[in-house]
Amino acid sequence: MVSRFEPNPAFPAESVRTEELGVSIGELVGVMAEGAQQDAPYRTGALEASIEGGVALIDGHWVGRVWASDFKARWHEFGTRYMDAHPFLRPQLERALPGAPIVGGGETGE
Repeated sequence: MVSRFEPNPAFPAESVRTEELGVSIGELVGVMAEGAQQDAPYRTGALEASIEGGVALIDGHWVGRVWASDFKARWHEFGTRYMDAHPFLRPQLERALPGAPIVGGGETGE
């Protein structure tokens, strides 16, 4: 199941679009990406090197993402029937924003 973050309607739309908020989210994404690189299983360094983060203003809302582009990342994050999971991305989000929705990954790969 994929969760979707819905902005709080009590906040004025202008406050959501400020450049300062984008910078703050960018800093948080950077910290999370660095933490994921440190926690990623290391053998060749390819998984660690594939971890990136980014921030974008989409439909008037700031969105921050941290991802790993190495095709083996999913195996480590979620495990397989042959190997236990060794999460390195989800724990970063849980540490940075306890209770935040986790979007993507899992069985569907969304």
